[in-house]
Amino acid sequence: MLKYDNLVEKLDEQVESILPRQVIDLSRDDYGGFVSDGIAAPTSVSTVPTLGHAYLLEGGKYYQSEEILTRILSGATFGRKIRRESGCFDLITTNFDSSPDTGFLVKAIAPVVRAARKAATYGDKGAEQIAETLGEIIQIAVPGMVAGGFHTPNHRWVLVGALSQALELFPDLDAWILWNNTSLRPLISMPMVNTSSGAQVSAMLFAIVL
Repeated sequence: MLKYDNLVEKLDEQVESILPRQVIDLSRDDYGGFVSDGIAAPTSVSTVPTLGHAYLLEGGKYYQSEEILTRILSGATFGRKIRRESGCFDLITTNFDSSPDTGFLVKAIAPVVRAARKAATYGDKGAEQIAETLGEIIQIAVPGMVAGGFHTPNHRWVLVGALSQALELFPDLDAWILWNNTSLRPLISMPMVNTSSGAQVSAMLFAIVL
């Protein structure tokens, strides 16, 4: 049976394997990125959530660690620098300005933002920074994910999951995003355009991708 302490211990081990891969030299263009196969790729930002969980989970070696907080924020800095104008990220081996790959990233980040917001209500200023910094990546990514669509059928579920999580965190990311994308207008019914309900918009997203 899985036990919390064992899981946190495994998380700490993951963090210890991640930290040496992060670029911490401020003079480098890829500062904050995580090197794999000799390069800090845009999608390496997906490593940040592991550090986020380590910072937020009590009982771990890195709980509320200032070093980990710095690493998280520098990883987010790399993400903001490397993302496309659309808010999406490249999978440099094959997919560029990729909404599905950005969806995978958002799905990884969103639970950390949710947990960080909760921790912030108890006065954790570091958690507040995490929620704001990673939340910004999600907010900026949403229009690009909606506009970019998907290129394989299984990716529709990734986008639905990511957009639903984003709308849960940021209910104001509503139907205007879809309405401003003219290619999606035929799929949107006028009575719903002005809604600010995250649940209704999520339902619209399901209709669009199915």
